[in-house]
Amino acid sequence: MHPIRQIIEACDRAITAQDYDTLMTYYADDAALVVKPGMIARGKEDIRRAFVAIADYFQGQLQVEQGEMQIVEGGGDALVLMETVLRFPDGNGSLIETTRRATYVFRQSPDGNWLCTVDNSYGTTLLDGETPEPEGILMKTVMVLTAIALSGMATLSSAANWPPETGAKVPGNALEYPTKLEPVNRSLQQMLNEGATVVSSGLGENGPIVTLHSGKSYVICMLKGAGTGSDQNVATSKCYAMN
Repeated sequence: MHPIRQIIEACDRAITAQDYDTLMTYYADDAALVVKPGMIARGKEDIRRAFVAIADYFQGQLQVEQGEMQIVEGGGDALVLMETVLRFPDGNGSLIETTRRATYVFRQSPDGNWLCTVDNSYGTTLLDGETPEPEGILMKTVMVLTAIALSGMATLSSAANWPPETGAKVPGNALEYPTKLEPVNRSLQQMLNEGATVVSSGLGENGPIVTLHSGKSYVICMLKGAGTGSDQNVATSKCYAMN
């Protein structure tokens, strides 16, 4: 068996077990992970954040395994073409299974070990633009969770400087007006699965905040992760329509 196949299988086991310390040993410091078309996590820290956010959303139930694989070596690098099988919960107690034809690039270090430099589970489908369901459900989820995870690099102290306080003598400071927020009795996951699109995401003082366009409404959702300072063992979302 080629050593790269052994490495990829070890990565799959680490992802399923949420063993990110082990997982990161197989990535180069300057590696890139394709989260979705147009979104790339660069470097070990961002890649780790992406994997943690995705696992948290799927409550540790994301399963990864590999199918057929071809490895082409040249110039100290290796191109890997392979089938990647993903299984994840559909929110209704069942698992969705989808297969991607992935492409990976590995670099051989002077000591002979192979490290992943490009992790692209989408393969050549990056050229196709939109991804069909059920793959599109996973792509939306990955986009939201990774954007939230990467936004954590900004400190809350810097975010606290904006917006300025009411009455502060700052050019262009707006007045505060009463705004009605209508409770939405659906989860963020349900709305994404129903076709809602993400407008923005960020990190608020009490956790991640995501804004959606759902039907004719704009919806703001506050997320709370599993185990965030309480006995809560599942991630939850609280959403309000703004119009």
